[in-house]
Amino acid sequence: MFMTGLNTAKAWSLRLQEVTTGRKYDVAVRLQRPEPVEKAIGTVGAVSGVADAEAWGLASASWGDSRGVPVVRTYPDKGHGSFQVVGTPANTKLVDFPVLAGRWLEPEDDEVTVLNHMAAADAPQAEVGGVVTISVEGVTQSWRVVGFVRDLGSPATAYIPWRTFERISRTPGTTQLLGVSTAARDSAARAEVIRRVERAVEGAGM
Repeated sequence: MFMTGLNTAKAWSLRLQEVTTGRKYDVAVRLQRPEPVEKAIGTVGAVSGVADAEAWGLASASWGDSRGVPVVRTYPDKGHGSFQVVGTPANTKLVDFPVLAGRWLEPEDDEVTVLNHMAAADAPQAEVGGVVTISVEGVTQSWRVVGFVRDLGSPATAYIPWRTFERISRTPGTTQLLGVSTAARDSAARAEVIRRVERAVEGAGM
């Protein structure tokens, strides 16, 4: 029991380290409604202490095709057990997930997807080079799988190129998710920059 306790603690620490290693941002800001990318990035980027900010696309999703009704299985918190599609900026600097198979998205990609390990578990038939069918906000989409990544801390996620997300989005040119990295060197300074970001977003009516 003693060794089990030590091993569990060590494994937990390693997983937490992997979460922070794969994510190069300090805070993810979810907006209550779609906002113009320029406004969102401009507002956050002007905050003192912010080193970088990226706009990401975000939409709820479900596995399925046009032959049936898409069903989303999730817990009441709308987080655990959920499935989402994330539009990824080309040449993003804010994530570096371990690749389990295939590759990560490349700038010239279109109509392809990278599934995280949670999404892969929900779709055991998915394989690199194969096609998956996903319903994004009620509209069926089919994309070729180019890779799988381990993405600890996220729900089931299909990462797609920004240009693909723009094409399927009902509100192109907008974002509801911002990744923000700070120039802070310690937790206290980081927390202060995050508070400034929160105040800036609220002050801009976002």
